[in-house]
Amino acid sequence: MIRRRHVFSAVFFLLFFATLCANGELLAKNKDDSRILGFVFDSADDSPLGYVNVYLEKTKWGTTTNERGFFDISSIPPGKYNVIIRMMGYAPITIRDVNIRRGKVKIIKVKMTRQVLKMQSVNITADRATQMLKSEHSLADHQILKARDIIRQAGALEDPQRALSFLPSVVTRNDINTQLYIRGGSPDQNLVTLDGIEILNPSRLFVVMGGGVSVVNPDLIEAIDLAPGGFGVDYGNKLSALMRITTREGNKEKTAVSCNTTLVSASAVAEGPFSGGRGSWLVEGRRSFYDIVANGIYSQNYVFPYFYDVHSKIALNLTENSKFTAFYTYLGEGAKLNDYKKEQLDLLNQGNGSIWGGRLTSIISPKLAANLLVGGYFDNNSVNIFDTFDYNFNASLAYSVKRYAMRSDLLFYPANWFHFKTGTKFNFNTNDILWKIKWRNFVNLPQSINYNTNSVTYSAYWQVRLRGSYWFELTSGLRYDYSTLFNEVDWSPRAKLVLSPHPNLTTWLNWGMYSQYPDILTIMARGEPMDITKNNMNLCAERAVHEIAGMEWRASPRTKFKLEIYKKDFDRLLLPKNEQSFIPQNSGVGLAQGIEFTFKIMRNPKNHFGLWFNYSYSEAKYRNKKRDEWTFFDYDQRNQFAAGLEIKLLSGWSLTGVWRYGTGFPYTPVQAMRRNPGNTGGFIDGWEMVQSPKNSARYPDYSRLDLRLTYTYKGRYRDLSAYIDFMNVLNHNNVYLYEWDFYSGNQQSEGIGRRSVYYMMPFIPSFGLSFGL
Repeated sequence: MIRRRHVFSAVFFLLFFATLCANGELLAKNKDDSRILGFVFDSADDSPLGYVNVYLEKTKWGTTTNERGFFDISSIPPGKYNVIIRMMGYAPITIRDVNIRRGKVKIIKVKMTRQVLKMQSVNITADRATQMLKSEHSLADHQILKARDIIRQAGALEDPQRALSFLPSVVTRNDINTQLYIRGGSPDQNLVTLDGIEILNPSRLFVVMGGGVSVVNPDLIEAIDLAPGGFGVDYGNKLSALMRITTREGNKEKTAVSCNTTLVSASAVAEGPFSGGRGSWLVEGRRSFYDIVANGIYSQNYVFPYFYDVHSKIALNLTENSKFTAFYTYLGEGAKLNDYKKEQLDLLNQGNGSIWGGRLTSIISPKLAANLLVGGYFDNNSVNIFDTFDYNFNASLAYSVKRYAMRSDLLFYPANWFHFKTGTKFNFNTNDILWKIKWRNFVNLPQSINYNTNSVTYSAYWQVRLRGSYWFELTSGLRYDYSTLFNEVDWSPRAKLVLSPHPNLTTWLNWGMYSQYPDILTIMARGEPMDITKNNMNLCAERAVHEIAGMEWRASPRTKFKLEIYKKDFDRLLLPKNEQSFIPQNSGVGLAQGIEFTFKIMRNPKNHFGLWFNYSYSEAKYRNKKRDEWTFFDYDQRNQFAAGLEIKLLSGWSLTGVWRYGTGFPYTPVQAMRRNPGNTGGFIDGWEMVQSPKNSARYPDYSRLDLRLTYTYKGRYRDLSAYIDFMNVLNHNNVYLYEWDFYSGNQQSEGIGRRSVYYMMPFIPSFGLSFGL
């Protein structure tokens, strides 16, 4: 144990020292190589622009940006150059007299302004097609959502996670919460990071509503990068998917203020430059809106579920080759409900937390870069439910999570065809959960759970990327994870092959092993609670193997076709010992597989329409290793279809619509109630339920149509945007849950399980208004 810690400490501080050295330029630079690298963004919403031409005027040096807006031009002879940035639909930009010195790296950040172009003909040359291929093809199997995609989506309420639910890889169990099930994985099996810091729960109001609002305001988002499977070795300790949320930096050109109001919340953002434009600052505040109105008009002593957050971020270019960014987010939420659902229940909920981080990125030489990240995640929440008829009966849940993280990465690219990346990470974890239930009738939950742990997780990875010309890319790597809590080491090899035999065609094959140690979310977020305190020392990491094959065809700059086939084999899944127990064992295996299809015609500012549709056929199931019967997960949805349309109407007006359809989720039917005098701890004393096999029936199919009408005005000194959103326009009764009550009838030996139906969101109009100065 001691030796392992010393080795990891040595590696980490070696990388840390290398990062600091870059700021003082202590390491020798390659005297024969110079380069220009940077990012290109849309000035309207700061979203990254892909496939932008960036080249040096009257030279052969140039490239195009990738889907994150990044470009890199290397091996440039010293001298002064004019840098040209061009893209159809945007005003061209020329940066004159850029001085390139030998062995130095020039970093630039550009914002392009949209404009309407009138052209008689456009010719795509072979040179242009070749440049497009130099973008990062390894992102082809990712789903990248920009800020404007979130804001324009009908039915998403300008919520990032609701916008993600329209993707073919993603399933949501109901309309209310924002929990995402991605390719057969549960929400706790998704790795979510905010500016590099892992966040265990990306939703607000998790305890009261199961997560009703995303943790990040869409006004702050630069992009969301979703890898539904097969992500690289630089991320780990999760079985299913990777979602990286990147917040934008403040305006470096001028001080600006913007405000936004929706049916759910109101927010304000202030931002501006400092240090002569070398840095920027940003401050945002958001508060739920609906609860204030409801509390004012409702007669009883209610405090409807509310939330608020404050976010701040600074970014500063320390030198020509180094940059520092830092952010801090404070979160708060709560509720007080008396006589909840008219069942003589009082509910009191209160929670707070924070997310913070600092990042130092340095270019040590034209062939070596380093990254150092330090941060933390705190989450505290409690909920108490009281029986107002008899206060001896109550239920309570209180938990506290503290995570400190340190991460360092080194990127070495000695040649265009060879890249090497390595890094280490430390997580210091403190988990505390107290769960107690004493109720007037039987509740199928553990009566008490007390979980208090302190542990450290060490991780390291090594990754090599080979590029053969413009059409071949092979990435392979190895990841190491160790948990002091479970005293277990896990090795995870992964590989990815990308082939582009045609300028507009990209194909890929992906294989990898993944592992995940049990944690506090294992107790709360698996649908059925698992009391891992009873046999914590006998548990080990769950495992999965991902296999993916896919292709993407870009028929035109606006038109994209994508097809992907995947399979995830789960092993050592945590399952209860039996149906009456909440104590888990690593006795389960699982299978998630499917095929996904996407067709998209993007609408640019000069186009009057855009459309897309997604379809997926999949299954997600599990079984105990000792039994042969497969059982479908609660979130298994065989067929999922979504189609969207965006139309530009009159000047400033646009209409968007989304229709979603999905086959029903599984559930377990109750056939009858049967008298059993010996049963004193069941549904009702002396009675037991007669159930069909678990998840052997399906809820009715899901269908929902959403429409949104938006008006946008851009003036010289202010911007204005307003919309009205109609959710579930056809008012389709989508079933969320069946619940059975006992009804004895006229018989002494048998009773009836009477079914109640709970529906999802009915027809609801919503609105939004935003303006900026």
